[in-house]
Amino acid sequence: MSNYEKAISDIKQTRGWNGLSDSLLEEALERTGHEPGKSLKLLGDGTAAHVFWLSDKKRVLKITGDLPDAEASAVVMKRPAKSIVHVYDVFQVKGAFFIVEEKLTPLSGSEKSTWKNFDDWRDSAYSPNQARDDEGVRIEQGLETMLSHMQLTDEWLHHLEAAFQSDPPTNFDPNLVMKQLRQWARDLTQRNILWGDIYWENFMSRGHQIVISDLGYGRVFGAPRIPRLATRIQ
Repeated sequence: MSNYEKAISDIKQTRGWNGLSDSLLEEALERTGHEPGKSLKLLGDGTAAHVFWLSDKKRVLKITGDLPDAEASAVVMKRPAKSIVHVYDVFQVKGAFFIVEEKLTPLSGSEKSTWKNFDDWRDSAYSPNQARDDEGVRIEQGLETMLSHMQLTDEWLHHLEAAFQSDPPTNFDPNLVMKQLRQWARDLTQRNILWGDIYWENFMSRGHQIVISDLGYGRVFGAPRIPRLATRIQ
C-alpha cells in the first residue's frame, strides 16, 4: 500500500483527471515534500489545472496540462518578482506539469470589487456595439480589438489609458488599476513573458501586495525546458 494513498485518491477524484499511474503520482508527491499519509485538499480547479494545498500549509501544488503555464512558472522560479506568485519547483510527468508555488491569500472584499468592476467595465463598455469616444463617436475597431485581445504590453496599456479617458469608470479607481497593470507588465516583460489573462480570478494577495497567481495561457520567449521527473519506474 502506498504511503501516499490518501493524496493519490484525492488527485484521482478531481473533475477531468486524465490519469497517471499511482506509482508515478507517488514519486511526484515525494518530490513536492508532501507528508506521507496526509490528504491533499483541493483548493480549486479550472479548464487546465487542479490546485491542491500541500501538507506544510505554506505551499500549493498545481497539476496542469498547460505547457505555457509551466514554462512561465519555470522562468519565475529562477527570477522571482514581488508582483508574481513565487514558484519553488516545476517538473513534468508524461505530459502533466507539476508546479509547486507559495500559498497566497484570496483578495480582500475591496480588492476583489476593484478588479471585478474593471473586468465588467472592460467587457461591457468596449464591446463592438457600445464603444464610444469622448465625442460620442464609435471608437475605431483597432482600439476595440486591442482591448478585447488583452496582452500586458506598453501598446495595450496605452490604448487602455485612452479608453479610461474617453469612458471614465465610476465604480473603481483607474489610476490604481493602471499602476498595478504597469508593475505587472514591467515584471513580465523583464522575464520575456507575454501574458494577458487579466481577470480577477487570476489575482491573489501576499500581505498588501496583489500578485498574479496564475500564469496560464501566456507565452515565454526563449522558454526553458521543463525537467522530467527522475522516476524509478522503467
